[in-house]
Amino acid sequence: MDTRSLIAAIAMAAIASAASAQTAPRPAQPAPPATPVPAPPSAADPAPTPAAPPAAPGTGDAAAASGRSFYQVEGFRSARFNMTEQEVREAINRDFPRTGNGVRRLGEVEVQPNRVFRTTALVFSARNLMPDTGLVHVEYILGHQTRRLIQVNLIWGTPWEPQAPLESVQTVVARLQTFFVQERFPPDSISIGVAQPDGSLLVFRGRDEQGRIVEVVANGQAAREGQRAQHWVRLSYILTSDPERADIFRLRRGDF
Repeated sequence: MDTRSLIAAIAMAAIASAASAQTAPRPAQPAPPATPVPAPPSAADPAPTPAAPPAAPGTGDAAAASGRSFYQVEGFRSARFNMTEQEVREAINRDFPRTGNGVRRLGEVEVQPNRVFRTTALVFSARNLMPDTGLVHVEYILGHQTRRLIQVNLIWGTPWEPQAPLESVQTVVARLQTFFVQERFPPDSISIGVAQPDGSLLVFRGRDEQGRIVEVVANGQAAREGQRAQHWVRLSYILTSDPERADIFRLRRGDF
């Protein structure tokens, strides 16, 4: 199976979930809430903000008709945007304890600085955040100047679990898109199933009323001589859709 076929397989699962979203029972609301293949964007890399493609026609109509309020992109689980590092660490310990029942963190929280953007990521792995989906790599990214939470990435797939089957990635893609498609976002703020220049697939992207972003991106690469097949999906919660406002280091005129 070539790269196009792998991405197509992932896309088919996503499109099928979107098509059935109008009639499927609405999933229960979960607790409130970066490079091309073979690895997703590295820790502490804020996810790129692509130009918003046209919104998917009819998406969110059922949510609007139900009178539900707009989805709010506030962070992930008990971690909220603009929390300090200490507050984020406390949220991680609440949401991903090392012991006990439920989802548990594997190992300690590591600190990974990004030398390009001068951000810092708190990273760790956990297993079965969603049933039957294996290992997830989690990144909480702190801004360059504020040192407060600006983004959360959750990544499933082969970069962190070499034996992860393609079916697990497809399962994550289908579940995430089914969930977000049934949520309500402002008009013209949703994009679904858009191929990206780097060969990845923008499975879903929604912008809330404050300009905060949730996006799901998937990619895959067929096995090559001496290399395993690669496939992954990234879920990101992003504080701002405006690159100029992102709390990252960037060179400007006169800096050198």
